[in-house]
Amino acid sequence: MVALYRYILVFIFIAPAAQASTQLLPKCKDLGKYTLKPRLRETLAIHVLQHPNTLLLGYDCDLEVLAYLFIDSPSPYDIYKHYFGNPIKGFCRNRTSDILTFARAAVDSWKEILQNKIHKKKLFGCNYKKYSRTQKTACVFF
Repeated sequence: MVALYRYILVFIFIAPAAQASTQLLPKCKDLGKYTLKPRLRETLAIHVLQHPNTLLLGYDCDLEVLAYLFIDSPSPYDIYKHYFGNPIKGFCRNRTSDILTFARAAVDSWKEILQNKIHKKKLFGCNYKKYSRTQKTACVFF
């Protein structure tokens, strides 16, 4: 019976970790057209922070801008990768009204990167753009 209580306590303390981390997200208000809506920022961050290697990552507004630039035109990614060697992961899918499903699918598609290449990174930023028939998201890890 004592062992059962240990497992319950462990679950209670681990489960809210991603949620608590999103409460520390910056507002990123002064980014102009590059500003991600707060609800979208939180949704993407929650899904990224659910992976064990990402729990200590901080969110960065400048990386949110870079993620937008990557979505809008992939060429800044080449410069970023050349100078910093850091991963940017993009995801595109036909447009859907359910952003939660889209965000989950995007982050799930980055599973290998999140498991194998994020352990030395400290910051990340994400962005999202809706087009007439598709939607795209990207996260930059630094």
